[in-house]
Formats: sequence, structure tokens, C-alpha cells
Amino acid sequence: MAQRHASLYFFDGNIALMAQNYFGEKTSTVFRVHQSILSLYSSVFADMLTMPPVREAETYDDVPLVCLPDNAEEIESLLNTIYLPRSAPLYPRLTRCAPDIIYHLLNLSNKYEMNELRHNIVLQLEADWPTSLARWDQLEGEIAALTDPDGDSMQALDAEDPLPDPASAIQLAYQCRIPTILPAAFYHLSRLSIRRSHNSSYRCKPWRRTANWGLLTAEDLRRLLIGKEGLLQVADSMLATGASDVESQTHWVVDRCRGSEQMEVMDTIRKECQSTPDILATLRGRTTMEELLTCQICHRRIRDRLKQVRHAIWTKVTRIISTGGLIKLLVAPGDYVTAQKPFWIDILAMSSQQCMRVSSIVQCMY
Repeated sequence: MAQRHASLYFFDGNIALMAQNYFGEKTSTVFRVHQSILSLYSSVFADMLTMPPVREAETYDDVPLVCLPDNAEEIESLLNTIYLPRSAPLYPRLTRCAPDIIYHLLNLSNKYEMNELRHNIVLQLEADWPTSLARWDQLEGEIAALTDPDGDSMQALDAEDPLPDPASAIQLAYQCRIPTILPAAFYHLSRLSIRRSHNSSYRCKPWRRTANWGLLTAEDLRRLLIGKEGLLQVADSMLATGASDVESQTHWVVDRCRGSEQMEVMDTIRKECQSTPDILATLRGRTTMEELLTCQICHRRIRDRLKQVRHAIWTKVTRIISTGGLIKLLVAPGDYVTAQKPFWIDILAMSSQQCMRVSSIVQCMY
């Protein structure tokens, strides 16, 4: 049994789309729309509707009928985005339910090659999961203002974490082919404690970000472990060598600066990065401190070095997530581990010495 849609059934439409209301049910909804508009937004519909008509083709209300395998509710959302264009976003920004709202729209935009719709959705997702360090810092500032316990904005948030979930974003990126949001989602995930699950009874006070860890696969967790190790190595190596360059040593001699103070500060920052779950935030906090050193030249050089380290870490995240291909990692003499970047390595089965060898190889490769 078919019923007309209340609003998406136009009297001047020249094609009818039929979709089941729910999978397995016998009721369907019919949408009477315009071939020209469908063709404008979708190359798949454009190709399909330009095919010569078949004499025995089924019709509905004297117009050609196309039976779609999709759910009627999904088709309704898709047609609404076409016929009811809006300047407002498809979903509220910085909301945890975003993947549930746009999952079907993304799937249908991929299926029917609706590139403009997909582009708009991806842009909004990238606002929640930035693709550059500058936008990441901007987003962190916005979230900090929302979650500041000393301000009134905290009242707008639920007791549970209402902000975007990195695990959901990662699965959405896999399923709908949006690799650009993976680096930010994985980095945010690396900052969180696995004890703080959005679906668990564990609640932390004060309010903290959480993740739906149950959505992640074993491969996701392995990627996360290797990524965290790689980021720590980048920070540690760059901060350890940041005060030993020739230019700094010349400055110490010519300007009679006490260079040991600069080395002490760098060593302190390096130790802080080893113990913090959020290296980017730690380094940014240090770059904005007014008093790092008494020597202004050393002060400026440390700030510049910390900015370089932050950019290197962000680049590292992107490379770990985006690099693909089969490789072989030498774990021990004559012992190889076949892995697909980013490194599906059975870490739990390795000894500590083997893990150190893998980490050193990973560092050399990147």
C-alpha cells in the first residue's frame, strides 16, 4: 500500500519516487518531484533519467515511477535538503548526535553522487574536527569557554558529555569515506581516559570529555597506541635538541647569556610533555606564558621552538592517519611483522624490547 507524502508531492512533478516506510513493512511513501531538479543535484539521477523510457515502465498518477531500495524517511531527509535549502547548518554545531543525524544523508549523497550536498556536510564535520592546527586551537578556545566551571556557560551543558564523540566520528569517517576528520578525532581520543566512557556508569567531577570506546575496533586501538608513542617521540626529540644549536651557543657567548637557564626550561617542558595526555595544549600554554626566561632572545627562541614542535606534532598525526600501504617491520633478527599502515601491530604479543624496536623504526620512517 502506497501513500503520498504530505509536502514532497508536487502537482507539477514529472517523476514519482517510491520507498518503503520501514524495511520489512508493506507500506510505502511516494514522492512526486521534478526530474530537472534531481538531475541538477545528482549525476546518478541525471544518467538514469536520460535513459529511453520503457513501454512497460510502471507509472503512478500518470508519471513514471521509480522504486528506490532506500528507506522513505531517509529519502524524505534527502529531498528536504534539495527542496528546502537553508543557510543554517544541517545539525547544531558541537553536538554529540551529529553522526546519527547525517549518517544516512552522507550515505545517500555518496550513493547518488550528490557532490554539493556531501561537500556541505563534510565542511560542517570539519568544523567539529578541524583539519589545521590554527582551527584546532580556535575550537579548543570555544570549548574551553563552554566548559569553564567559573563561568555561566557551564549551565548550557548536560552533566554527561554533550560534545562531539571522537569514536563516533572515526566510525563515520570510515563508513562514509571522510578521512579529513580522522587526525583531529584520533588526537582528541588520545587525550581521554578509557575509564570515562559516555555509556558507562563512571562519572567524573568536574565535567570531563568522554568517548564511546565500545565503537572502536582492535585496529583503532592499535593505531591509537602507535600514534601516541609517535607523538611523544616527536616532542621529546625536538625539545631535547632545541637548545643545542650553533646559533644559541653563539648568542650565549656574544651576549653573555646564561644558556643553562634556557636548557633547564626546555628540559622542564620536555618532562611535562612526557606526563601530559595533551601535548598540544601543554606546549601552547608554554608559548603563551609571559615569563619563560630573563633573557628576551632566549625567551623568543623557546617560543618559536615550541611552535615548531606543535606544528610537527600536528603533521605527525596527519601522516599516521593518512598513510597507507603494506610494510614489513623488523622486530628482531629474522623476525618480521607484516602490518598495514598505520601499523596493525599485535602490541600485546610483543616483548618490551620488541616494542621499543618497533617504536624506533616508526620514528625513522616518519
